[in-house]
Amino acid sequence: MLTSLTPEQELALEAYAKKGIEIGLATGPEMDEALVREITDKHRILCDIPAATVFKVYDSPFAAIKDNEGLTNANALYGQHDINWLMHYQFFRTECGFVEETNKIVHLMELAKRVGWMWMDENTTIVTRRPKSIHFTSEKRETNGTIRDLKILHNPNGLALEYADGLGVYALYGQRLSKEYQWLVTENGKYTVERVLKITNAAIKTIGLRLLGPNALITIGTKINTWQSEKGGLYTLYAVQINGNTRVYLHGECPSKHEPFCEAVPPDTKTCQQALAWREEEVDFSSYTEPSLRT
Repeated sequence: MLTSLTPEQELALEAYAKKGIEIGLATGPEMDEALVREITDKHRILCDIPAATVFKVYDSPFAAIKDNEGLTNANALYGQHDINWLMHYQFFRTECGFVEETNKIVHLMELAKRVGWMWMDENTTIVTRRPKSIHFTSEKRETNGTIRDLKILHNPNGLALEYADGLGVYALYGQRLSKEYQWLVTENGKYTVERVLKITNAAIKTIGLRLLGPNALITIGTKINTWQSEKGGLYTLYAVQINGNTRVYLHGECPSKHEPFCEAVPPDTKTCQQALAWREEEVDFSSYTEPSLRT
């Protein structure tokens, strides 16, 4: 039983993670169909299933599911998108000598380098090609107590994950969009902030406002107060009507990035100084002491 890794094995983990990400994000619909069929048959035989008598290839999982009764997201093998757990076992197989225990991943690893999703039943193997393109943005997120720059699916101008047949996934800032909200992408630049504010899903509404930018809300707001700070520039407090409720927002410029921001503050806020005191967690919201330096 393995209870710990050697220093060398721990150092190797990063290389396996990097390679796994590379496989998982690989694009390109090209596929050696004869080789893929050979590998899938080897996996079937390893799992005590006869070689397939029917072999089908589709450009996307959407097309395969639509064309074949009984196929679902849940009963698929995910090919390149299974690489997270496949690479885990590949590490222990290669670096730690667990060869016999990991025999059933051998052909799945080879398939992960070549195909997208797959289905296998008693007689049929169905495979799909890898995506044609994937679009990302980077965002800082906390994972296990560490702040990392993560790639998240994002494309405000089209499909974030696109297959050769034109099907795919719409996503903004890592959030997949259902058909109900795909207009945020397909009509990008043509809709108003009022339309976004009518979205009932809070997460999607936030994404829509984020896409419109920090100045969108103030275009429909009423100015409450302004303050010219010596260190932070001009701040403005706005009241905005959202679905029958009055919300208050502080608008200004981030002094370090020199980018505008618009953030919600308590609804009873009357001045920019009170809003800044609340943002910076000062006890006395009635007064505000400006810092000597903003970073």
